[in-house]
Amino acid sequence: MPEDAEALAADLIPSNIMTDLGDANWKTRLAALEEMTGWIEGVVEEVDAEVVVRALAKKGWAEKNFQVSNRQIIGASIVC
Repeated sequence: MPEDAEALAADLIPSNIMTDLGDANWKTRLAALEEMTGWIEGVVEEVDAEVVVRALAKKGWAEKNFQVSNRQIIGASIVC
């Protein structure tokens, strides 16, 4: 599963969200996570939680901005 998670995330999560999660500007990452939270809430019953959590982890559990890391945790908690 770990080797497939990135490919599955690319198919599952809207590409603009994944792109913005990698942006250097923390405000862009925060906006992407807010959009992702709304997206997750709409698909929570069908989405594979592991794929979403792995995608969030790959994009940055080491996030330095508190607001962004808080939003990552919120997104992960919705699917779990």
